[in-house]
Amino acid sequence: MVDCATPPMTALVTASSSVLTMAEFLSTLNLAAASSVKSLAGSGNVTLGANTLTITNGADTFSGNISGTGNLAVSGGTEVLNGTNAYSGTTNVTNGILTLNSSAAVSNSSKVNVTGTGALNLAAASSVNSLAGSGNVTLGANTLTI
Repeated sequence: MVDCATPPMTALVTASSSVLTMAEFLSTLNLAAASSVKSLAGSGNVTLGANTLTITNGADTFSGNISGTGNLAVSGGTEVLNGTNAYSGTTNVTNGILTLNSSAAVSNSSKVNVTGTGALNLAAASSVNSLAGSGNVTLGANTLTI
């Protein structure tokens, strides 16, 4: 597990199979390259830059902010986004589950691809730029605006 608990902290991660726990809202993870983590938890700031962060076996809730022009991918497990995220890249869900717990969990400028056995679950009304793929989308009582 990688803990970013002492603010302000900037971590440069190039590859990992650990659970990344962002413990304080001032903690910052800046991606230096495309990176993988087992799961993303806590709060704080993840700056993608133009890189992709892949969650390989999500099992946590992230309540922080993800920003940048890069992409977010969930390739396994169940990850929950609770915060307000401003990243403008693509959100790819392939063989995992991504639950959106807030209306701004995915930026409305983000394209969302749900493929394979991937699933997108809405626990709040959400807006995205586009939706593609053959995976499952569960709206519940919520609205997805495209």
